[in-house]
Amino acid sequence: MSEEKRRSSRICFDMPAELTLADISYHVNQIVNLSVGGCLLEIKENLPVGAGCEIKILIDGTLQGLRVDAVGEIVRSDAETVGIKFTRIDPKSLFHLQNIVRFSLPILKFNPESRSRPL
Repeated sequence: MSEEKRRSSRICFDMPAELTLADISYHVNQIVNLSVGGCLLEIKENLPVGAGCEIKILIDGTLQGLRVDAVGEIVRSDAETVGIKFTRIDPKSLFHLQNIVRFSLPILKFNPESRSRPL
């Protein structure tokens, strides 16, 4: 049985994003999954793992034209997708990102059996 190593919850996010790497921009219409720690984008190119990048997540439908700007590192790349770990994000973008993830997670039902019991 494999053990889950992820620290952040992930959501599907149906908004566009732009990844910039070495002065080349890649545009996607939808983020495969998104968390506070990074994202997975459908980019059909092998990009160099370990390379630094910038990402803009456009929060569509807002009057202010809100977006999340982050600096990241490519941690996984294959012929279909690119995984990015966020390495730097400004406080305003982090606030927006946390709210996106928080309010997109399914509501969990209370389960009294899952409460921790005193030792």
